[in-house]
Amino acid sequence: MEMVADRLWLAADGTVKPFEGDMDDYAKFVLDRAKAAAVKPSQIREDAAVTSAPAQNNKGKKNDKKSGPSPSTLRHAVKKAEERMAQLTAEIARIDDDMANASVSNPKALEGLTRARAKTQSDLDAAETAWVAAEEALAEVS
Repeated sequence: MEMVADRLWLAADGTVKPFEGDMDDYAKFVLDRAKAAAVKPSQIREDAAVTSAPAQNNKGKKNDKKSGPSPSTLRHAVKKAEERMAQLTAEIARIDDDMANASVSNPKALEGLTRARAKTQSDLDAAETAWVAAEEALAEVS
C-alpha cells in the first residue's frame, strides 16, 4: 500500500478524514478497533477473504498452535486479502477518474458515482481489516 498511496484516508464512524500516520500506525489503529469490538482474527468473515476458525470451548485453556487455521491457510488468506485490496483500490481509482470526467450538468451520474465510491471504500476498509487480522494471526502461529 505504501508503494501506491501517498496519503491515507480514514473512513470510519460516518466520517472521512486524513489519517495522520503510516501503515504501521494504521494497522495498530485497525487492530485496536477490532479488539475493542471483540473481533479476533479467527472470527473474520469468509467473504472478507479469511477463513474462520471453528468455535472451540477452551474454558481456562490456552490456545495451542494446533488449534485454529494452519499457517498455509493464513498465508492464503493474506494473499487473497491483498489481491482484494488491490482490486478495490483500482476500482476506486476508476471511479475517481469517472467522477473527474463526469459532467457537472448531470448530478444524477455524480450521485451514483459518489455512492459507488463510498461502497467500494467501505469494502476496501473491510478488506484492510481482514488483511491486518490475517497478518496478525499468521504472526501468532509462525
